[in-house]
Amino acid sequence: MKRLVKKTVEKNPGISFSQLKQKTGLSNGELQYYLRKSSTIRNKDAYMPVNFCRNCALSGFCDQKCMLKELRKDEKRRMVEKFGSGKTMRHIGDEVGKDTSTVSYHLSPFIQSGLIEKGEISRELQKALDEV
Repeated sequence: MKRLVKKTVEKNPGISFSQLKQKTGLSNGELQYYLRKSSTIRNKDAYMPVNFCRNCALSGFCDQKCMLKELRKDEKRRMVEKFGSGKTMRHIGDEVGKDTSTVSYHLSPFIQSGLIEKGEISRELQKALDEV
C-alpha cells in the first residue's frame, strides 16, 4: 500500500487528499497513516495538505510568514489566544462553536512547532499575535 500511495503522489504532484483517496481506494485513516509515515518533511512534489505551504513540515510552520498567514484568520487567532491563556480544547470548542477535534486540528501546528503550550504562549508567537 505504501508503494501505491508513493507512486500515485509521484505521478500526480500536488494531488489533493480526496483525489489521492479516490485513486488509491484507501479509507481516510489508512491514507492518513501512510502519508504521515512516509515523511514528516515534504518536498515540493509531495502531497499538499490544506493550510501549509510547500516548505512547511507536516506538523509545523516553515517560517514566520506562514505562521502570520494562519494567525490572520480570526477564528484561529482566538483559539490560539484562549489555549495560551490555559483553556482546554473542549472549552475553546464550546466558546467558538466548533468540535473539539476541529480545535485540535487548528492548534496542532502551533503546538508541534513549540510556539504554544497550554497556559503559555512563546515570545515569538506573542509578537506575531501583536502584529496581526
